[in-house]
Amino acid sequence: MTADGPSNEDLLELAYLYAMDAVTELERAVIEQRRQRADRATAAAFDEIVTRVRVALAMVVRFDSCPPPPELEDRVLRALDRHDTAQATERDDPSDGAAPLGWLCAIASVLIILSTSTYLIYDRAVDPGPIVAAAVAVLDR
Repeated sequence: MTADGPSNEDLLELAYLYAMDAVTELERAVIEQRRQRADRATAAAFDEIVTRVRVALAMVVRFDSCPPPPELEDRVLRALDRHDTAQATERDDPSDGAAPLGWLCAIASVLIILSTSTYLIYDRAVDPGPIVAAAVAVLDR
């Protein structure tokens, strides 16, 4: 913030919240007024941020809208059952609540595969089928 009022950097930071509809109607109106009063470069940068964020959100929605393979739910539930059974027999103290490191690594692997694949699928560099199969294979272990 400058002595004269909010800075252009502040307006550009608000562009992310604005693009995700994470502001109230009053805040939205104030941001729109500030954008209208901003210089051309700042207004263009604001518009670019809003466009990029909305495109990224659309990619996530599109990726999430793809139905999972029909057998995925059964595989996940079986894996959880196996995990619960193994955890109950291996754990000396059932109240400690610790998850095995291998299971946490599997979850992290799936998250990395899915987040990386979002960008690859958007660029149409890869087919989503093998990526989903890889995630299922990690969970099926």
